[in-house]
Amino acid sequence: MVRKLSFSAFWATILLAFSINAHGAPLALTMADTPDIAVGFITVEYAGGSLSANGFALSFDGSDTDPALDIVNGLFTLNAQIDSAGNLASGSLVVSGTIGSQYSGTLLTGDLTAFGFNDNPAGDPLEFLFSVTGGELASLYGAVGGIILASSGFSGSFTHFSSTSGTADVAAIPVPAAVWLMLTALAGLSGFRNR
Repeated sequence: MVRKLSFSAFWATILLAFSINAHGAPLALTMADTPDIAVGFITVEYAGGSLSANGFALSFDGSDTDPALDIVNGLFTLNAQIDSAGNLASGSLVVSGTIGSQYSGTLLTGDLTAFGFNDNPAGDPLEFLFSVTGGELASLYGAVGGIILASSGFSGSFTHFSSTSGTADVAAIPVPAAVWLMLTALAGLSGFRNR
């Protein structure tokens, strides 16, 4: 167990170190089916380099065989500092609520490590990678999670955008996908150094 945790922590550190400024292209996240938190009714606001997304964590799917469970009093908060060129400087995620009698309080926390979006006029979705930092569900998510934020109001330009009908999917990222994203980030960095 310690070896598995150390391996996951190693990859989370590598992803954080090499992908903090990812931008300009979709991350094309491949997310695990479970664990998965469905989020709705998200109010999204971007202005002056600050993105906030606040909504309701609606359900949690923790197993491929059992049905999703409702999250009572579920809240979703994502805050990010993203400049006018789409560069992620920092950000965080907090999901809280109660799932049955098993989980209550802060369910998942994370630090945003990568950001991707479509450059085309359609803009949506916005994609984030995060390193898992805590919460009742942290052990189920492992070291790295992903967020796909849709209906954000983003139209391809980082001037100002907003929406009151956003949705999000918060899921774990399988280790092979995390490795692929890390290698992509490394290739991008080497491309910048060669210029």
